[in-house]
Amino acid sequence: MGGRGGANPKGGGAVSILELCLKLLDGVSRLVGVLTGISTLLTARKQAREKKPPGIGCPQGL
Repeated sequence: MGGRGGANPKGGGAVSILELCLKLLDGVSRLVGVLTGISTLLTARKQAREKKPPGIGCPQGL
């Protein structure tokens, strides 16, 4: 008792396919999250370089 799909193999297969789809969607969502984070970091880094304060000895008003 308690085995998966013992009485109804089709039901067990359907659950397995559903679990596989959920794992696939979870992996895709994690990948999208990682890529979004990398994109955000690169954008912030680019903006920080563009707004770099003037160096020592540069006139402040120019």
